[in-house]
Amino acid sequence: MGSHVRGFTVPSLKNFISKENYFIVKEVKGANFYPAPPQLSNILSRFFPKASVSIFLLTERTSKDGLFIEILEKENFETIFFRGDKNV
Repeated sequence: MGSHVRGFTVPSLKNFISKENYFIVKEVKGANFYPAPPQLSNILSRFFPKASVSIFLLTERTSKDGLFIEILEKENFETIFFRGDKNV
């Protein structure tokens, strides 16, 4: 099994999630802004969610038939993705 930890930028994660139109990204929010104190951290995360410690994407499934996981077999990704196969 290859690498299991992948770093994503927000644009690349949105691109991955939106591949072949199985999902759309409705909203991006952030939480915690290191090393700011909690009150300032909340404000900074609201205005700069992509620079927050934790980033959350609200996604919605489209009406496209099929399974998102099928794109893992079609696309040529840099590292393999675990699909739940027992023999990987």
